[in-house]
Amino acid sequence: MSGFLHAYRNIVPAGVYGTYPGEEQQITGLAIDKKINNKTFLTISAQSIESSGLTKSGALSVYPDWREKEEFEGMSIENDTTLLDYEEKSLLISYNQLIEPWFYLGLNYQLSFASLKMGWREVPSELWEPMEQDTVFQQINPFIGMQLPNGLFCEIGGMGYIQSNDSNHDTTDVNQWLANAACGYRFWNRRGEIRLSVLNIGNREVFINQINYHKIPPNERMFSGRLLLSF
Repeated sequence: MSGFLHAYRNIVPAGVYGTYPGEEQQITGLAIDKKINNKTFLTISAQSIESSGLTKSGALSVYPDWREKEEFEGMSIENDTTLLDYEEKSLLISYNQLIEPWFYLGLNYQLSFASLKMGWREVPSELWEPMEQDTVFQQINPFIGMQLPNGLFCEIGGMGYIQSNDSNHDTTDVNQWLANAACGYRFWNRRGEIRLSVLNIGNREVFINQINYHKIPPNERMFSGRLLLSF
């Protein structure tokens, strides 16, 4: 398979730095799908994304009392240049099992390693230490469900977030689990679906370092509905 890749987003997560136009991007990936038997399916995929470049930071003022460096008198800089270097490598394993006659279960597991280095060209490192962050992030999604012949279905599952941060700035490790549930109805030979869901049943707050790509979980109990039609 070959073709052209168009990326309409920043590689450096916007939650970490903000918008970053014109960045250089390198994306590589590999995926394997395996049908073990008529009831067991396995997918393994790996991805590597890298980005680096320069961007203008606007006005910047640095004073020694912030860093407790009395030998510096402080400085103000206009249109300083920010140096960014980011990479993330991830592995995704997806397992799905059909159970007669109407049940199924599965597990999605993603492991990712991310690294971000950010500094300023005009600011001495002795005055303001460049940011360095390295994280190991695990997302674990077990689920079990039931699909009836008449189109009704129900599914319950959990979502685990485990993140270990190594940074020269303040960061907090994460170890949190959320519970979700959904019920609905599929029709038109599964070309239509009505789904009602309850997310984050335990009403827990989760704060994840944005350096890793992930779907942002709700920080409180949430009810949602969806109507899906495929033509």
